[in-house]
Amino acid sequence: MNKKTLLYICLFMSIKSFAQSDLNTYFMPSLAQKNGMNPALVEDKKWVIGGDISQGFYNTFGGVKTENNRIVFENPGSTESFFNHLNWTISNLTLRLRKNTFIGVSNTLRSLDFANIGGEGAQLLIYGNAPFIGKTVAINPDVQLLRFNDFGISLAQKIGDLKIAGRVKLLSGINAVSTGNKDFSLKTDSDVYQLTLKTNYELFTAPSRSVSDLLDSKGVLVTNIQGKGVGFDLGLAYDVNEKISVSAAIIDLGSIKWNGSSSTSNGENTYRGVDATKLFTGDKNFKVAVNSDTLLAQLKFKTVEKTSFKTDIPTTFNLAGTYKINEKLTSSVLFSSTNFRGQRYNALLINGQYQLIPLINVGLSYGVRNSYSMLGANITLSKGVFQIFALSDNILGWARPLQSANVNGRAGINLRF
Repeated sequence: MNKKTLLYICLFMSIKSFAQSDLNTYFMPSLAQKNGMNPALVEDKKWVIGGDISQGFYNTFGGVKTENNRIVFENPGSTESFFNHLNWTISNLTLRLRKNTFIGVSNTLRSLDFANIGGEGAQLLIYGNAPFIGKTVAINPDVQLLRFNDFGISLAQKIGDLKIAGRVKLLSGINAVSTGNKDFSLKTDSDVYQLTLKTNYELFTAPSRSVSDLLDSKGVLVTNIQGKGVGFDLGLAYDVNEKISVSAAIIDLGSIKWNGSSSTSNGENTYRGVDATKLFTGDKNFKVAVNSDTLLAQLKFKTVEKTSFKTDIPTTFNLAGTYKINEKLTSSVLFSSTNFRGQRYNALLINGQYQLIPLINVGLSYGVRNSYSMLGANITLSKGVFQIFALSDNILGWARPLQSANVNGRAGINLRF
């Protein structure tokens, strides 16, 4: 199987990847990265500089398991989704200009992978077409593969017990694969088992490439700056009293306009396969041509170069509250809701943070994300101006990542003055 075919399979077998922020970030005291969840959450320091890396994987089918040497979905549904994110914050700088005014600059390399597919379509790709003889299976893969750089400038102002803030993000697109029309079905004939593909399917790609030429000669996805966009974050935080604080924010309102190409497949095509009976009847003219692209060739993609298209970035709403029980112990609750491609992903977490010793702060959280429960943990080590942290919203997911509906983690280092 060649690399071009592998790319097709990756596109159509991606069941879904998309991500909310690493939610435990909000709960950790004196952590500069909280600013990413709400630009109003700034530290009362002269300046702070930091960097981190985060990775997350989420799905709606509850993970997979093996049963009698077969792959089985833990919780199959009418549609299956998968979301993956990888964010590398190269720099995150916050300066206090005056007593109540803060300015921030950040630069993050972001990777967002999302795919959504019909529930039977996902089973077809796992089990093959034997269970669907005589049936038409709607696969309808919706794909978003985005790589872009996020350069942000933020301003926060404190007015009494209220902080209000906003951030403007300049988005530089590196590469993208995005679905337009996504009607894609396959029927297996109950008599001769031939396959009929019916499509009204469109893929946009940037850089400008045909679907069969997205990889270079070394098998690497072709990359350079191919899109520009703008995003916005808005937030506020309010200290109700010495013990209670609340905050709310909208993150990633924006989109990227790309310069690329579009590839369309429209029509009904039949793949009859190979008549193997000729092999046993002694037909001297019978030849078996091994061509892994034969079925995919039936899609008959037509490519139009120099096409512009737009992709939205996932927009998230965060609402949170914190109660200071005593000098060492705090309790918080966080509701986070992300909207992308017409689907909503909700999460609700409760947390407890404890100052173990002056050097170490630890926290535990319990939450639910799209009906799946998760147990999270975080730790912060602070000594002088140095701060190191690590967190995960679902620590148990790391033990059995394939059987988990979500696995994520984040780690980084800050300098605080």
